[in-house]
Amino acid sequence: MTKLVKFRVMGVFRQRIVLATTLSVFFGVLTFLPAAAGPGQPADAAASSMPLTILAMAQAAEFPDPHGLLNANSNGCLSCHDTHDAPGPALLATATEKEACYRCHDGSGATANIRAAFGESILGESTQRSYHPLPHALDGYSVTCGDCHTPHQARSEFTKLLRINDGSGGWVYSPTDTPIGNTYCYRCHGTDSPFPAPFGDQTTFEGGVHQVLGGDPPSGSGIQCVNCHDGHGSAYPGLSQQEATCFTCHNTATPNTNPDLPFDTTELEYAFTAVANDYDATDADGLIRIYHHPIGDDEQDGGSRRVECASCHNAHRVDRDYSGTGSKISNPGDTRGDVAITWTDGTFTRGTISQFCVACHQDPATTAPINAGTWVPYDIRLTDDSAVLNGSGGPHDTFDATYYFTNERSDHGAGAQLACTACHDPHGSSNAYMLRENVISPGGAGVPAGTVGPRVTGFVDEDTPEQQTILSGFCGSCHGDHHTPNRLCTQCHNHGSPRF
Repeated sequence: MTKLVKFRVMGVFRQRIVLATTLSVFFGVLTFLPAAAGPGQPADAAASSMPLTILAMAQAAEFPDPHGLLNANSNGCLSCHDTHDAPGPALLATATEKEACYRCHDGSGATANIRAAFGESILGESTQRSYHPLPHALDGYSVTCGDCHTPHQARSEFTKLLRINDGSGGWVYSPTDTPIGNTYCYRCHGTDSPFPAPFGDQTTFEGGVHQVLGGDPPSGSGIQCVNCHDGHGSAYPGLSQQEATCFTCHNTATPNTNPDLPFDTTELEYAFTAVANDYDATDADGLIRIYHHPIGDDEQDGGSRRVECASCHNAHRVDRDYSGTGSKISNPGDTRGDVAITWTDGTFTRGTISQFCVACHQDPATTAPINAGTWVPYDIRLTDDSAVLNGSGGPHDTFDATYYFTNERSDHGAGAQLACTACHDPHGSSNAYMLRENVISPGGAGVPAGTVGPRVTGFVDEDTPEQQTILSGFCGSCHGDHHTPNRLCTQCHNHGSPRF
């Protein structure tokens, strides 16, 4: 029994398409045969409707998978190919391969909107800050969808239809039961990578803490790289999600820091979000207050103050502990190199951590300590605000590395050789100047070494009785009951003063 049925649908190019289909019923199986294009329609008009109407109606019958499992008499091939008048290669019904993929993967006929992921609302352009070179070539390199995905296999058998060239003209596929995992990315970003730094060899990721603890993604692909990187395009450099990615694990619930070292127990998301930085010296309080390193786009003040997680940590190399072979931090001037920390006398003398800090914090006038380059992912920027007064009536920024480490009057620096992290949290806190919320005494002034002082929060650097009490509590963690001032300790003792 046959019946002529007409469908009116919206095609990919927003054409009005009328399809005449022969509906055959044979043992309960429906077969849809596209009719010839109507007057004034392109020859592939009937085929262009396949991803939308025909595939949806016949999903359970002729087209159980739009890529694979098509039967020998299927017309599903016409959803991508034009038999006689194909404008593209391989009989594609579109001029390019990506346009064929976008007919479904643009949010209209597939669950994955890949066109939006690439930011390619206008063909050949991208609104994303970084992307694989599919919208257009980058640095002389380009890829097609088929370089990473097979268009003809079954999704039930190959995870995300992933495949990669094996280097000899063949393909390595990623079966659902034995996915190839990170090997997939290393075909381009491995030891034989053709790409320039920093997009070349990324195999240092293997064995690093993020590979060991990262786990496999929910997709089942086994590609741990996608735990931190988008596979198509991103609003951030390096196909990453920046601090949003870091906070996925390093948050108030799972800080993932080393509990054996008091200065590393910071819950990172809390450290960066407890209090907002105040960069405006012209507002009502007239003060600049820094509570955390400015890693967020919304607080980088037009680029005048800037640092990112990746400026201090190479996520591909970073280890969980400091050792002869691993480190949590990298050289800000060349992130290929780890910074080996040598802690002595507990957690208080500086070892090499202070030398790490002064790679950027050199003196008040140094506002552009490190420029982005091949192995420096971002500019690191500071601002000369030494002329701005703090709550004690002195300059906001008085730190001078040379004075601190060499002057005999520098009691905390040259005298005691305290690590910067003895007083400052390396990420941030609820206190101005990133002062620690918990201070551990190195011993002296009647306070035994290792004594953890009372938690100090809420220091905003104003010369008020309440603030004087808070700061006295902070300093008293090491100095005990020194004396009870009627002013802030920092009015007499600060980085730029004698006897500090």
